[in-house]
Amino acid sequence: KALGSDIIRKLLKISRNNKIFLFQGSIVPDRGIEEIIEIFTEPSLRSCALVIMGFVGESSESKRLFSRLTELTLKHENIHYLPAVSSKDLLKYTASADFGFCLTKDTCLNHRYSLPNKLFEYLSVNIPVLVSALPDMSKVVENHGCGIVVKEHSRQEIKNAIHKIMRLDYQNLCLATHNVNQEYCWENQERKL
Repeated sequence: KALGSDIIRKLLKISRNNKIFLFQGSIVPDRGIEEIIEIFTEPSLRSCALVIMGFVGESSESKRLFSRLTELTLKHENIHYLPAVSSKDLLKYTASADFGFCLTKDTCLNHRYSLPNKLFEYLSVNIPVLVSALPDMSKVVENHGCGIVVKEHSRQEIKNAIHKIMRLDYQNLCLATHNVNQEYCWENQERKL
């Protein structure tokens, strides 16, 4: 991986044998958090670590979601919460994960056509991703083979995608993320701009 960081693993005392799945960003509804925190309570994923890292939203729905997350972190050793970190430190944390989640739901045009920073943050440190089947995110992932597109937001479909990405050749996925970085770098984008 790009930065070779192990900060999350050390901070949360996660075994080297456990894959780390990271969601970074605002802890608000419609980002897939509702589903993934429940999925990681299931026996088939207890050997994997889920880390949710970010700010808690101000809405009552966000506070309920955070309350549920907190409840599950107390009951399940493989589910973790980390508060947001400064932008200068963010990629050190990101680089210490094995996979990144970007599961924005198609609830409005803003979401439908989003291409979130977190997607490129994961890819910039060679972290393969699991993304929603939204047009632009899925295009990046499918064109480069740097992760899995989750076709629908059901718990079963997300769980299947998690198991599928763990069966893929991890080195090839990381190489694909490197290729994305070569295409979507400032030097190339500057010419287009």
